[in-house]
Amino acid sequence: MSDRILESLFLDQTLWSDVLEWGVRKGIVQSVLTYIQDPNGRAKLCEQIYTGEYPIEPPHTGYVKKEDGGERTFFINAPLTRLLFHAIYLWLMRHEGSMIHPACLSYHEGIGIGKIVQNVSRQITTLHPHGEPCVVGRKFDIHHYFDTIPRSVIHNALDKVEQHHGPSSVIALIRKYYDSDLYYDTRKGKIVESYQGIKQGCAVSSWFANVLLYELDAKLSALGGCYVRYSDDILFVGESYEKATTLLKEELQKIDLSLNEEKQEDIRSDRFVRFLGFDIRGGEITLSEKWVKHFQRQVDEITILNKPLIKQVRRLRKQTTEASEKRIQTLAGHAMRRLTQTLYWGNGTYSWGTLVLPIINRADDIRQLSTYCLDALRALYTGKTHIGGLGKPKQGGITRGKGRDVAYNRKATGKWLSQFTPLSAMWQLVGNKWLYRTLVNDLLLEEYPKYPITARQEGVSEEVLNRRYAQHLKSEPDGKK
Repeated sequence: MSDRILESLFLDQTLWSDVLEWGVRKGIVQSVLTYIQDPNGRAKLCEQIYTGEYPIEPPHTGYVKKEDGGERTFFINAPLTRLLFHAIYLWLMRHEGSMIHPACLSYHEGIGIGKIVQNVSRQITTLHPHGEPCVVGRKFDIHHYFDTIPRSVIHNALDKVEQHHGPSSVIALIRKYYDSDLYYDTRKGKIVESYQGIKQGCAVSSWFANVLLYELDAKLSALGGCYVRYSDDILFVGESYEKATTLLKEELQKIDLSLNEEKQEDIRSDRFVRFLGFDIRGGEITLSEKWVKHFQRQVDEITILNKPLIKQVRRLRKQTTEASEKRIQTLAGHAMRRLTQTLYWGNGTYSWGTLVLPIINRADDIRQLSTYCLDALRALYTGKTHIGGLGKPKQGGITRGKGRDVAYNRKATGKWLSQFTPLSAMWQLVGNKWLYRTLVNDLLLEEYPKYPITARQEGVSEEVLNRRYAQHLKSEPDGKK
């Protein structure tokens, strides 16, 4: 076999171990995972690619809501193709990392969104440490970047890969996939034909999103200041932001792309700017409205929106016996433990507490989030669930709506809630990973738990509980991490 890319791809055992682990997280069916795990299965897959006989079915559409209220379409492939494309994506990221400019930070292993946001905040503070409020930079968004990037630009990137490693059946497979305009529209219920660009949702699209604008990244970085690109989101902080705007438009026009003028925004030293899910104002970092809503939804699903549990608590409240009170405390304790796991442990590697809590630094906002958790647990304990909600105006901190049951619940719960470790306390520990994980283990009273309560304790089926828990761990489509 003279196909260097194919050989390198299928001989890398570590890469395929990573692919299998990814497939488990994504919920790929067991039969497909077993096929990939089997050396004979991978050998057959390798042979199909080498001979050009690997069948790629048209992807089907999925939809996610965007923060601005719009909708994003992404494309989902068959399970085996998803695993194969993720393997190719990992190979490209590890062997063709030089095709990605250092200023492009999207989808890199070891570079989380939090680190990017913190660096941007530091740059704004450094470039404008004091003085009168003023414009210090600009934020941009490329209009329909994933959907409209010309096919010729995609092929140019693949040409460079083959220049480095020689012709490959792997690259031929990718070309074949991206030359097809067919996909299954799940809403129309039929196969349609329309150009899909780099097909957001496919794992390889993440690599394309990084490499296709290398020249643009290089020219904007040369202007000085702080230039950051995360896929189609661009931020430039520095005195040359006007020049950066002109240069950006010119470079995008060369490849038939344009800026989304509606999302273009000046970065001011005295106002919050929203970037990658966070709001930044100088050295201050807090959650965006989308993150706040997501946080409240996670808390509510475990507490006040857990209808079977709330119904059971209210029924027990009517009994007013010592046994019923003890049973309520047990049920509420299970929910408390589940909330602890959801916030502080997650899937054992990533959680809200480890990904988000270390980034935000506004103490008042932490207190609002912490208080909401406490009030939600109190509402579960009393059965009175009108506690108001959380809000986040762009130019301001996290707010809290009034709830008619809040005052009563706070008086009625007594010392029972002291068992819960609030966010405000955990916030002080996130800088020490060992101490943080040790405390969370102690709180959960077992090591590496799958989930904290049984279906019988919550009063729902095991299948329903597993499905709910899986929703907490669900990530973005393959092209988003």
